[in-house]
Amino acid sequence: MRFINLTIKEGFFSKNFDFGDKTAIYSHINSVGKSTLLRLLFYSIGYSIPSTKKIRFDKLETILYLETVEGICEIYRKDKDIVLKCIDSETWKLRLPKDLEFILQKIFNIRNSDVLLNIIGAIYLDQDKGWTLLNRGTVIGGIKFKIDQLIQGMLNIEPLQALNVELEEVVEGISRLKQLKKIVDYQHENTTIIKESNFESTKLLDLEKNLSMIMGKISSLESEKDTLRVTLEKNEEYLAYLENLHLFIKAPESGEEFLLKKEFVKGFGAYQKIIELKIYNLERKIKELRKKEEKIRIEIRDSEKFFNTENTIELFENRLNLLVVPKETIDSELSRLKNRKKELESIRLNYLSSELMQKIYENIMYFAKKLDVAEYLEHEKDFILTSDLKSYSGTILHKLVFCFKLAYIVELQKYLGFRLPIVLDSPSGREVDQKNIEDMFKILNEDFVDNQIIIASIFEYPLYSPDKIIKINKNLLE
Repeated sequence: MRFINLTIKEGFFSKNFDFGDKTAIYSHINSVGKSTLLRLLFYSIGYSIPSTKKIRFDKLETILYLETVEGICEIYRKDKDIVLKCIDSETWKLRLPKDLEFILQKIFNIRNSDVLLNIIGAIYLDQDKGWTLLNRGTVIGGIKFKIDQLIQGMLNIEPLQALNVELEEVVEGISRLKQLKKIVDYQHENTTIIKESNFESTKLLDLEKNLSMIMGKISSLESEKDTLRVTLEKNEEYLAYLENLHLFIKAPESGEEFLLKKEFVKGFGAYQKIIELKIYNLERKIKELRKKEEKIRIEIRDSEKFFNTENTIELFENRLNLLVVPKETIDSELSRLKNRKKELESIRLNYLSSELMQKIYENIMYFAKKLDVAEYLEHEKDFILTSDLKSYSGTILHKLVFCFKLAYIVELQKYLGFRLPIVLDSPSGREVDQKNIEDMFKILNEDFVDNQIIIASIFEYPLYSPDKIIKINKNLLE
């Protein structure tokens, strides 16, 4: 993938930016629009990128040209409306944010959501969040990056989907129980404890009814999707059949005869495109319903285990105004959920502890040795999933983030089958000296010579020789 050109329109004003294999976005002073231009690159793709102080993105029109593995793509965006045009002249009129994943599928030529949602966190280092983000956290705005989700996507392990849903439920349950425990502790100090309570409920029946309804919806949508797929295939087969008949069409005015071909059938491509988009939207709805189904199944299972009638946490919340929940019951359930969380995390780690994780670990150590920070890393591959990495700061953190991101890019490129751009906003951190910067650029020059690299900075770097320089004097749209 490669950025080719970005046009930014504001009212009657328009400005065009070309990007080379190595691009430097440069100015002598800060706050003139360097970071804004980088943000607009990803905003133009469809990402929910926040505006900067001086420019409101929702007031702009952007036209971005990208080189993808399938060819050149043109993307037009105006606020939530976005139009994607591919090399084969297909045009998709879409709406954000619901169609972002569809756009990313076309750009990166894959359908794996876990990978698609994390690519930006690997290739883009924003000046505010990027240089502190190692394995989990915020890329920019509300966009998150999770290394475990990325690895899961590249491994494509089916059982992890259900496991992650349950793990989310358990983590949320622990959080809610802790809040309830605070309330109950307060009540224990100020009221008489009710030791026995009636926990009868009809919620289990409601859950089973909801599950049945969701499964019915899934079945209906699956049937509709299959029908549309058959229609797509039969349309193609029918036109292929007509072509094989070698029929001729006679133009009514000129009398000229033409051999009947598929491209002469008016509106066929547009009709097929509409069917494909319908299939895509049906798949999204089915995916959402599958997740709801999994959540309800987990809640039914937990309900059958605990009092056989109702989910413990929601039961406490609904009855809290009528009774005081026995403190021992909350402590017991909290302990059970914490133990279950450990079990799930252990199972999940076993899935993720693969050859892929070993490769990412080796990549990180390779780059860390080049930047003289390998001593700060543990010698077990599982450490890349821990949260202890946040303890680093300053120059060490800056260089480690660089190592982690490059390691992700190396494995992502193997998975995708093509090179990814590397976009760096202000690579010179406050505490990073010239020697460290030179070492970072040596890595880019030696190990990523074929990648498109785009850098925004107030500095010019001796080891970075851009073939395209974008100079900004006073503001981006000057």
